[in-house]
Amino acid sequence: MPEHCDRDLYTSPAAKLPAAEAVRAVVFDAVGTLLEPQPPLAQAYFQHGRVLGSRLSVQEVQERFHAAFARCFGSAAVEPCSEQTERRLWRQVVQDVFGDQPVKLEELFERLWNHFAQARHWRLCPGVEGLWPWLHEQGYLLAVASNFDRRLEAICRHKPPLDLARWVFVCTRLGVRKPSVEFFRRIADHLGLAPQECLMVGDTLRADVLPALAAGWQALWLCTDPVQEKPGCVRIAHLEQLKALLVPDENC
Repeated sequence: MPEHCDRDLYTSPAAKLPAAEAVRAVVFDAVGTLLEPQPPLAQAYFQHGRVLGSRLSVQEVQERFHAAFARCFGSAAVEPCSEQTERRLWRQVVQDVFGDQPVKLEELFERLWNHFAQARHWRLCPGVEGLWPWLHEQGYLLAVASNFDRRLEAICRHKPPLDLARWVFVCTRLGVRKPSVEFFRRIADHLGLAPQECLMVGDTLRADVLPALAAGWQALWLCTDPVQEKPGCVRIAHLEQLKALLVPDENC
């Protein structure tokens, strides 16, 4: 990532977008910004693993998952991305979590892969239901941009109001994943918009916000923890705050 991704942009939730009037497309991260797994991820892994013979507790599954995810995806941002590589990485996560358990790993992987492909196993994050129809009515182009695979496309289609998204960009189709600046450049090219006309909204500073800024986009950091004042872009504590930032005179 270019060095200027770490530039000092200390802001507060009351700060304003530098060029709100230029925004034509509002692009959202998916997991943690728009969607959360239901039940929580560790619980889903525990339940499916238990059915197939796992003896791990929920806490053990959660600890193993976090370690496995960090190992498998920690350096993945620099690698070419495809549906095949994504399945390979998630298969390795399942192997790392349950490899010492008396389970059929391939069957468990397929169960989990299909579980997270279903819209009913995802819930909307707070604020989405009120914000997305408003953005649509205001004429903004809505899109989702995620380090997910093509399963996300069907999830959004079956999870109103995310079905209002004109585009669902996933790393496996773009060929590169966040936090690569190229991820955002390719999206802007696809939209046919200048970088400053694109606004990224995400809950992860390193993956969503800083690389978007480095690509010339505008960006908002969704962060509910007021203690976390770190270098980044404008911070919001709730998605509904986006209304006042885009249309300051709007009575929201």
